[in-house]
Amino acid sequence: MARYVFRTGNAFAVGHSMGLNGPIVLESDTLLRSIAFAPDPELPPVDSPNGRFEFLQVVGITEDEEKAITRWTGSDVLAVFGDRLPLYVTDLDRPSLMGDPEIARRIDEGSARNGSHTGAVFVEKLGWEKRKRLFRKGGHVVSVGARQAPEVGLLLPLRLPFGRQLLVAGGEQRVLFQPGDRGAVAEDGETLEVTLSPESVAMLSDLLVPRAGSYRIPGFDDLTIEVLVTEIKDQDGKVIERIG
Repeated sequence: MARYVFRTGNAFAVGHSMGLNGPIVLESDTLLRSIAFAPDPELPPVDSPNGRFEFLQVVGITEDEEKAITRWTGSDVLAVFGDRLPLYVTDLDRPSLMGDPEIARRIDEGSARNGSHTGAVFVEKLGWEKRKRLFRKGGHVVSVGARQAPEVGLLLPLRLPFGRQLLVAGGEQRVLFQPGDRGAVAEDGETLEVTLSPESVAMLSDLLVPRAGSYRIPGFDDLTIEVLVTEIKDQDGKVIERIG
């Protein structure tokens, strides 16, 4: 984490989370495979001659708990979790808090009320291009990996109907989804700007499933979504799972 901060200049803050691509303790069967940054409950922020600073605590969370943070806001979800995680102590043996109906209900209600504050998603497989078609105007094709297509589909209705954009980035190309009255596609350098109507948001969200294929939104001729097979490999490069 220190190398990441020094290399990128991106500092962690309350509510941030990140996946670990494996258990928080190697060769462990713990369900904790992500981390979140919570305010330290025992060390309040400090105003010093060099400025104000706060103490963060890293807490281990499960993958579905991290998805809950993505669907709402990190600080709000962690506040809900705090009722069950005294002092945000990491317990390797605990089950997912999302199995608690009361916690799941509070997060679902908060997400539906406020939408998601996750403005950008970084995916392993993403690309776009404009393809020519015989006797017809060329259309834009957006390709995304099957592993993270559902995440994009989950966030679209939690961002655009609330007047917020969603940036999906991968490699050198990006796709910016934004709300509008009708569907439109425009190129801006390496970014493809896709404007979606309220009806198109719902339809595209339903299409982004972990199943390889080519999908179209009815009435939106200039956009095709291709979901690509994603392979998960171990440290030796051996494929351990194929999604799609």
